[in-house]
Amino acid sequence: MKTKLYLIPGTMCTQQLWQFLFPSLSDEFELCYLTIPNKMSLDDISDHLVAQFEEDRVNLLGFSLGGYIASLLACRFPDRLNKLMVLANSPCALNSEEISLRQQTLSILRRFGYKGMPRVKAEALLAERSPLHTDLILDMDKALGVDTLLSQLDYTSSRNDLMKPLLTLNCDVHFIYSQGDALINQAWMQKLKEQARPNVTQISVAGKSHMLTLEQPHLIATEINTFFK
Repeated sequence: MKTKLYLIPGTMCTQQLWQFLFPSLSDEFELCYLTIPNKMSLDDISDHLVAQFEEDRVNLLGFSLGGYIASLLACRFPDRLNKLMVLANSPCALNSEEISLRQQTLSILRRFGYKGMPRVKAEALLAERSPLHTDLILDMDKALGVDTLLSQLDYTSSRNDLMKPLLTLNCDVHFIYSQGDALINQAWMQKLKEQARPNVTQISVAGKSHMLTLEQPHLIATEINTFFK
């Protein structure tokens, strides 16, 4: 019987986010692709997703925004989690600069519309800036469109610091992130490491890549194979 693994993508990411993991991922896994619904608060999103779980306890993997949602779900429904892996996310409140930038972006989008993610912004999420990976990010953004972008910026920016409830979880929790990822609160991750019990672990990857599933697929797949078996 295969091990079922539920996957939550990040901001403006589709199922394509996971494709480079397949060559190194054990065939013992059954992958269940979740999507982030539009126009729902973070609590409502977690309610919506937990209702899709078929098992009493699940294995859950979240990337970026999906990592925050997965962490929130684990904290709100601890009895439903078997294991939790969080990629490229520090589940805490966004800083004031990020909140201000998101509000400005929302204002611009509502006034002038959306012509798609600029290529330079997609490249900023990558360490190597491969055209293949850049094009994939742009393709995912195009597939989801402006309504999803507006929703994700508007409804998922008000976040609570989840460190305290995460540290009370009994399930195994594993964080993976890049040391130079500008979207990670490195001080928060260090504080979590200092306070964590043995069931909460983390590894930091050299470099600045945010899109670890694209640029470090073998490493991520190997961690998945080991952690969820």
